Amino acid sequence: MSKFMKQWFLLLSLVPFSCFWAVKCAALQLHPDEAVVLRQIAAKMGARLMNTTEDPCQSLKLPLPTPPSTLQINLIACNRTIGNFSRITNIRLKYLSLPGTIPTELVNLHFLEEM
Repeated sequence: MSKFMKQWFLLLSLVPFSCFWAVKCAALQLHPDEAVVLRQIAAKMGARLMNTTEDPCQSLKLPLPTPPSTLQINLIACNRTIGNFSRITNIRLKYLSLPGTIPTELVNLHFLEEM
């Protein structure tokens, strides 16, 4: 294989990795209305958010002050994009010992598919 071909092969093999990095960096933030609803939901469920400016669509979780456990599940997925914002499609909160009730504000997450 010629030196020229080796250089092209190396360049083309690096392109997919740079694309994945660009997609991760270009992830959109949570819509401001859904951020407000998420804070209301957390409050009604008895959770105290550690960082209200943290974007759950970026961190993929609620910023809760719970010690890590192998049983706990704290996942948020934002798989719908409208305009310049992501929308919450999935919330999975299990074994977090939240003392509150299931909030009625969930109806304000219009793209929620799973809870």
